[in-house]
Amino acid sequence: MLYTFWNTKMIWYLASKFCKKYHSNLPYLKDMESVKAIGKAFHQTRIRHYKHSNYWIGLQSSSRGKGQHWEWEDGTPLSFSYWSRKYHPNVLNYHYCAYMESGSKWMSKKCVERSSVVCVAENHGWSKWTPWSACDCRTNTAQRSRTCRSIPNLPRCNTCNGHTTSEVKGCECSSRKMKFQKFPWKNAPRKSLPSPTGISSLQGCASICFENQMCTSFVKEKNECHLFADVMGAGQPNKYSFTYGYRLIDYNGN
Repeated sequence: MLYTFWNTKMIWYLASKFCKKYHSNLPYLKDMESVKAIGKAFHQTRIRHYKHSNYWIGLQSSSRGKGQHWEWEDGTPLSFSYWSRKYHPNVLNYHYCAYMESGSKWMSKKCVERSSVVCVAENHGWSKWTPWSACDCRTNTAQRSRTCRSIPNLPRCNTCNGHTTSEVKGCECSSRKMKFQKFPWKNAPRKSLPSPTGISSLQGCASICFENQMCTSFVKEKNECHLFADVMGAGQPNKYSFTYGYRLIDYNGN
């Protein structure tokens, strides 16, 4: 959480819009953990004026007069409360909103009165790392990435420790761990296919080269890897033979 304290007093409605301008909200204090967190932020603030102010929270009355009910700005009914002992239900026919004193206890007053503003941003700083990618058999590496999520119009608060947005680690290409069963070559059915157009046509299958530099690949068809051999010369389109002479029987690949 990022708590931003503003030495500005405004009515509750404008305070709510003000926070949304910075992709934030008035505080939603729905459990004791969130109360303690914002209380800690208060005590870490060194500006004396802040510690003697009261701040709006995102809680408003959903009914007026006797039998008053409360709900959070997102529409969630109030189920946890931290009212001050000085608080008493309002019976007048006004729209009331809650504010928090420096000791984290809650009070209420008319929403058209003024209080200071604290905005809370949940999604800021570094995102979680993405899962590690599959091992790239060409480089024997895997990678992952993350992004620094910023808050508009608050450049001083957009601090992500470190500058690393991606990481690379070594890995063992599991697609090399293959076992193939050999069938009699004369019984292996053949058909012509277009030449591979890129790595996407070799999903999950290995490429191999023999001593005579003739290269072959294993391509997928119906969830099986089959030998894809260059029989007419490299780089010649539509000059490849697709044979079932070797069939995958065990594969620990991606």
